[in-house]
Amino acid sequence: MREIGSEFWIESIPMETTNEAVDTNISSWLSIGGDYCLLYSGRTAIDYVLSDIPKTIRSVYMPSYCCYSMLQPFLDRGIKVYFYGIELTDNGISYRIDYEKPCDIFFAISYFGYLSTTIDAEIEVFRNKGITIIEDITHRLLSKQMYCDKSDYSIASLRKWFPIPSGGLAVKRSGKFSKRSLKAPPPLINTKISAMQIKADYIKENKGDKQAFLTMFSRFNKGLQYEYRNIEIDSLSRRLLAKADFFSIKQKRRENTKYLCEALKKNQRFVKSMISTFSSDDCLLFFPVRINTKEREALRNYLIVHDIYCPIHWPITNEAYLNVKTRQVYEEELSLIIDQRYGIDDMQRIVETIGDFYSTK
Repeated sequence: MREIGSEFWIESIPMETTNEAVDTNISSWLSIGGDYCLLYSGRTAIDYVLSDIPKTIRSVYMPSYCCYSMLQPFLDRGIKVYFYGIELTDNGISYRIDYEKPCDIFFAISYFGYLSTTIDAEIEVFRNKGITIIEDITHRLLSKQMYCDKSDYSIASLRKWFPIPSGGLAVKRSGKFSKRSLKAPPPLINTKISAMQIKADYIKENKGDKQAFLTMFSRFNKGLQYEYRNIEIDSLSRRLLAKADFFSIKQKRRENTKYLCEALKKNQRFVKSMISTFSSDDCLLFFPVRINTKEREALRNYLIVHDIYCPIHWPITNEAYLNVKTRQVYEEELSLIIDQRYGIDDMQRIVETIGDFYSTK
């Protein structure tokens, strides 16, 4: 039985072509501002945007529910980070924002691809105060409304959506980025490419050393913490993006999401969708569910035993800034896999495996 989840693999290597032809294809779906740049990772994109802002940046106001990789570029620059609250409600997620909070940057995130979690109105409030807005559009990247037009900058991690070795996106809403030369990706990118190819053999032909590619993926991900600034996307990832079938990707993810929405209603006593409203305009990154804190790790391990690898968003990175309600989000969330590698049969398998786990309760 094949694995569901975990790192992407590379199906095939596209032929090399001119950068002009590649960039033309990519621009057709990334024309969402005055200028954009394809970079090494999401944190590279954040740092790239920070280097473009002309004013002195002393502080940023960002959500308490986030990944450490989003914090790192600010912390590495000595920028003070303040947090606004994120809480679970019966229908989804709510924000606890202090609109009088003094800050130089307001950092916005919408979650998992649900347009109901966007905070576009809040963005406009801070924009009207003259505060620079950076919006992380990673989760809403393939939804119909992929960004807020009131943001000054948008950033995204493209690696979360596509089978590419590297990939971050920085967008400047108005005007051009200040010119600067970008470094080529470090040799570590070859480790990631090799890992994706070895995993392809493992998935498609059931051959190869699983531990070998897991170790290589881990080495690459750890390396991102130490070398991420001012690095461009690798050429293979650029070519793969140019060939991506966005219509098919969105269609597959929406079909899988719709199936899980309906099928999991039978298990709501144990597993509840984190966000209650799913629109046909939404395109999800993952399907987030709420699990009783005491059972989440046991369920996750049970799924792993059955070759289903569901991530948690996110590991707690800083105990100091968490209140009880934000901690609840971290401790109850589990991300079910709905990406374009899989179909309805795979979704059925996920649901049945969850049902098997709770059948003994």
